[in-house]
Amino acid sequence: MKKTVFGLLILAGVLFSCDTPVSSAAGSQTTFLINYKQEVFPDSNYTDCGDTYISSGAPGSNFGNNVDLYMGSNGIVRYRILLRFELNEYLPANAVVKKAVITLVSISNLTDNFTVTAHALASELEETSDTWIAKNTSIDSTPMGTGTGIAGNQVLAIELDPALVEEWITSPFDLNGIMLKIENESDVYQQIFYSRNYSIPSYRPMLTVEYSF
Repeated sequence: MKKTVFGLLILAGVLFSCDTPVSSAAGSQTTFLINYKQEVFPDSNYTDCGDTYISSGAPGSNFGNNVDLYMGSNGIVRYRILLRFELNEYLPANAVVKKAVITLVSISNLTDNFTVTAHALASELEETSDTWIAKNTSIDSTPMGTGTGIAGNQVLAIELDPALVEEWITSPFDLNGIMLKIENESDVYQQIFYSRNYSIPSYRPMLTVEYSF
C-alpha cells in the first residue's frame, strides 16, 4: 500500500508542495514526502535545480539554456542528461531517506520500452559550461539508480539509491549531481524531455524524496 501511495503522489506532484505525511501502519515510523522542482517545489523561490544534456555529436557544445533534454542514441550520436537538485534548506539535517525518485516528462509519448541508469557525477554539474568532453567519463561507473520507460507513457520515473540522496544531505559540498543515460546505448532510440527552463512549470524535472527523522 505504501508503494502505491508514493507512486500516486509523484504523479500528482502539482497538488502538494512539501512535508506531506505518508500513511503508515500502527506503531511504524511516519515518513514524509517533499518535492523539488524549479520555481515550484518546495516553493516558488526554489531555483537550485540545474540540468543540461551532452552530445557526442557536438562534444564541445553546451546546452544548458535549452528548454529540452535529449537522451538516447540515433545510431551515431549519443545523448545523456545531467541533473542536480540542492536539498538542504528544506530538509532536517537528520533526515533518513527512504526513497527518492526523479520524474521527467517527455515532449511526446514514449515510443518504445527502455531502461535508464543513473550515475553519480565525479565533478560538479556546471549547467552553462558542461560538454561531452567535460562530463562524458566523469561519472561513477556503478549505477546509483534505474528507471524503465514504458511505450505509450509520457512520464519517466528513475528511482535513485537512497544512500546517494542521503549523502547529498549530510555532505552538501559533495553534491555533484547525476547523469542519466540509456542502459544500452547501442540501441537506436532517443527521447526528448522538458528541462527546468521550460515555460510550463508542471513539465519540469522533479525530485521526490520520502524521508523520516
